[in-house]
Amino acid sequence: MNIGAIISENKKRIQLGDIIGGKALTKYCRIAHGGIAFNVNALLDSGAGGEAFVHHRLFPFIKTRLKPKLYHIGGGGVSVAGHNNKQTDTIYRLFQASLLIDGRRVPTTFLFCDTGKHDMLIGRQWFEKTRSLIDCYGRGLAWRDEDNKAYIFDVKREIVLPRQEMHPRPVNPEHQADVERRDGLLAAPTQVVKKGVDPKRVRKLFCVNSNNGSSSDNGGAVPIGNGRTSWSRDQRDNLRKMQAQLYPKPQLPSPPRKPKTKCPTPAQLRKAGIDLNFVSALGFGLNAKCKDVVIGAISLHEVDKLIRDRVEEEDDPLADDEEELRRIIGEKLPAVYAAYTDVFSKHASDTLAPHRKGVDHDIVLEGADQRLAPSPLYNMSLEQLELVKAYLEEHLRKGFIVPSDAPWASPVLFAKKPGGGWRFCVDFRKLNAITKKDRYPLPLVEETLQRLARAKSSQGWT
Repeated sequence: MNIGAIISENKKRIQLGDIIGGKALTKYCRIAHGGIAFNVNALLDSGAGGEAFVHHRLFPFIKTRLKPKLYHIGGGGVSVAGHNNKQTDTIYRLFQASLLIDGRRVPTTFLFCDTGKHDMLIGRQWFEKTRSLIDCYGRGLAWRDEDNKAYIFDVKREIVLPRQEMHPRPVNPEHQADVERRDGLLAAPTQVVKKGVDPKRVRKLFCVNSNNGSSSDNGGAVPIGNGRTSWSRDQRDNLRKMQAQLYPKPQLPSPPRKPKTKCPTPAQLRKAGIDLNFVSALGFGLNAKCKDVVIGAISLHEVDKLIRDRVEEEDDPLADDEEELRRIIGEKLPAVYAAYTDVFSKHASDTLAPHRKGVDHDIVLEGADQRLAPSPLYNMSLEQLELVKAYLEEHLRKGFIVPSDAPWASPVLFAKKPGGGWRFCVDFRKLNAITKKDRYPLPLVEETLQRLARAKSSQGWT
């Protein structure tokens, strides 16, 4: 039908373009393997019974450039049927690579077959694998990110080959021979043209000097010059050289170059205890929508400063302590204990000791009812409330305590210090009442001292 519209029974004009035809639903994606990638425009076809299908014409390009491991299907291959259930092609080869689409990297199996005018088809099994849906209205894919966390990150960088290499244009042998002949003549300035060739045509093609256009001693041959020249151009060049020699320009000192800020290497980041990963803009946007993701800003200068501070802490355990404390430690600490200077570091005391299996203290509850009874809150003044807030913020920052939503709770209170100020206390009496006691007999102190009072020690050397 060549008409642009039809008229229905109710005299309403219907545009055929709204119900027939239109552009195919394709998606811009990338096939990557071994650090090499190339872009393709894939047809989204949920009726294709496979993950992905690639046209035969891309087989030489993929084999020579991507160099994946190719698998051959035995038993005469797998036949492919069209919409009318008639065999249209046979699949003999396949390979495995990564399909980069919408900022996601999906391991995919690609089959070589006739895909028509499209370079690639994405089939039904790929949509089942990624749990993605075809969005016909938005002409793209609808992703369920909660089910695709394994594919959401894309931090690798590949060398993307230009699309022209996929379908190279055929070269005319006559044109290629003519180009090679011209390159050979231009590469040898002293080469001559045989007698019988029009010198004007040679000057026009190869920029021959007019002074060299006369006959020479080479049997009437015409030598080829190196480029165009003229009297006026020579005069300008000579004048410029003379001015440069008579009035040389002073050599101004170049301004000092600012040192470039280099990106820290992964080894430096690991040594400083920093875990960083680079993601694309699309990957950042996808991760920003996920739960429990904190978004912040940091510069390379701050990262370098953090690395330097961490390294200095390892070199000098008292680097972050006050100068007065370091002076007191240096004066009063005996020289024999100089190796244990970090034990007196105020900065090191603010770091929580690591967990040690078999040494950590466990609180074991006993009794049928292992729940804490509710405790009333103690009345506090404004000063004490501020002290509670400062105490919690400080110990949360150090890592001594962590936020918790457990049903266990014990009230806090303050006790007056003899020298002034307040001592932070926690009322654990109800917790101690249901805690299993570690009871074991202790030796009598008086008996132990009596036995040690008359003890003698002797040492011998051999």
